[in-house]
Amino acid sequence: MKYSVEKIFNNRNFWSFSFITSFPLSYNETLDLDLISFLEENYEDISNEVWKWSREFTQYYEGVIDECDGYIDNPTYIEVNLNGKLLKIEYHPGGTVYFLDDILIATLDGEYQIKKINFNEFNQLTSSLNDSIKVLLLPLLYMKKSNIYLEKLVKKSLENTYFNLKDFDTITKLVISHITDN
Repeated sequence: MKYSVEKIFNNRNFWSFSFITSFPLSYNETLDLDLISFLEENYEDISNEVWKWSREFTQYYEGVIDECDGYIDNPTYIEVNLNGKLLKIEYHPGGTVYFLDDILIATLDGEYQIKKINFNEFNQLTSSLNDSIKVLLLPLLYMKKSNIYLEKLVKKSLENTYFNLKDFDTITKLVISHITDN
């Protein structure tokens, strides 16, 4: 089932789900904290609502993991034009799969085949996109260290979630820790 970018653009469930599931390597040593633990601890009610929504979005059903490792034949997906290249993101019950021009480029599942593009490639691919949509590619981004642009991009995109403004700095640090070496 295809979801349009317009349909997800202002969908707080989608963006909250994306932050919860897309940054598995988000551990900040200084804070001694990872993103999933922080969100589960501070947003239990929201997490439950988002998980309920995500089951429908990803077409989850009891037994799907045992039957097919959580990968279904007709997953929910989004397509975004990246300056002439087609990004397709499939949302399966067992993971998220990224394709660029029909070539598998990354997965967010038990294997975590991510952090595939550098900042220059990210900018080239996303230069014509709205900042909120750029966030879809952040799990694939790899940088040695953060920069102000990246921090502003993450904070601005958090406005589309259920998370509280008071937590934006912490969540941003955790997302940045996924992307960078620091």
